Amino acid sequence: MSRIAAAETVEALQTTADALAAEIGFGHVTYTLHLPNDPTRIPLLFTSYPQGWVQHYSEHNFFSVDPVIRLARLGRPFGWRDIPDSVRAGTGRHVLSEAREFGVVDGYCVPILGTSSIGAFNATAQGSARERDEALRYGTESLVALGNVVHERARLLTMREAGAIVARLSPVESEMVQRLVTGLNEDQVVAAMRLGDGEFRRLLASVMSKLDTTTPDQLRARTALLGLAEAS
Repeated sequence: MSRIAAAETVEALQTTADALAAEIGFGHVTYTLHLPNDPTRIPLLFTSYPQGWVQHYSEHNFFSVDPVIRLARLGRPFGWRDIPDSVRAGTGRHVLSEAREFGVVDGYCVPILGTSSIGAFNATAQGSARERDEALRYGTESLVALGNVVHERARLLTMREAGAIVARLSPVESEMVQRLVTGLNEDQVVAAMRLGDGEFRRLLASVMSKLDTTTPDQLRARTALLGLAEAS
């Protein structure tokens, strides 16, 4: 696991996680973060899912009905095979079915509950049906350990990113971020900070540019996931 700890970038983290997962019979390593009460926004840290599946998943907004995401909120590792019918119900049932068409099958999820977000480490057993069965029977303990170490490294890399962003924000921009992420709407922020509408729009545009977002909703999600309210 020292190889994970040595990863200095998300790209290096993905490469190392892919290699270590392959050693225990798993592939398609994916790591996502999402807000507990808002599963519709899922920043993808990295994935080795087939590009066709990633595009199909995104185009059909599967993130809002994905049973893997739903069950991850409980914070316990689980195999996709073991997802209860009550969680698969409705349109969510089609997500795993359609994933099989892209070769994404027999996955295992290692969720980690954080203070402001949920991390989800997923990987799929590889090989023949027998080989997949063996990976799921004998390799999940190692996969859980890998998922937890990946999460901790991802958290550190995210904290570094947050620190770098905070350093670029002016004091008034930091105050705006804190007020927005606590749930205030734009009118309430304007009133609380005693800003003119033009000044508010200028500050908002500057903050969104620095955080690489295009809407206030994206800004709220990104600041929450980065922990910027606390960092500010």
